Amino acid sequence: MTVEAPIVDGSAGKFVYPFAMTSTTATVLLIRRNLIHPERSTFLSATRAKHVRVFPGWASLPGGFLNAKVVGKDGEIIEPGETVEDTAVRELIEETNITANKDDLQLFNVDTDPNLDPRAHVTNVCFWYEVSDEQAAGARPGDDIERIEWPGIGSLTKDVPMAFNHLDIARKGIRHWARWNGIKL
Repeated sequence: MTVEAPIVDGSAGKFVYPFAMTSTTATVLLIRRNLIHPERSTFLSATRAKHVRVFPGWASLPGGFLNAKVVGKDGEIIEPGETVEDTAVRELIEETNITANKDDLQLFNVDTDPNLDPRAHVTNVCFWYEVSDEQAAGARPGDDIERIEWPGIGSLTKDVPMAFNHLDIARKGIRHWARWNGIKL
């Protein structure tokens, strides 16, 4: 295997990475647990706004693109960047008005299929997060979301149309959440 070193662009005095890169997104499955009947728990389904470029009006899970680190020609930091956990927390606030503790995000899946997003090759890092009744009551649509609903997790057995591969993500996340908590569904 040959590993190529970065190319130095002598005219600009900077490194040029010779390989194509992916974008990174964080997607969060928000779950409101029913303590008496866990199988009746609900999840947040967000309807994408009509003005968004892809999947307008479709159901989706909250999430979005990571703000990448950007370094200027002289090495100055133009954008500091963020971790994927910080992306998840930021996107939840922007899209749902729900504040999450990043230490409580539970990673359950990473999707790297180059065909999942029609805009670009995206690496999607998927988390689930359990919300309280108070957090769920305070959920409000924002950013590129126009409506929020809390359907039962049982509705995921049907082929509900969702943006991107969010139906698959939601199903995987519910299974992971149930195993994590010792819940039989």
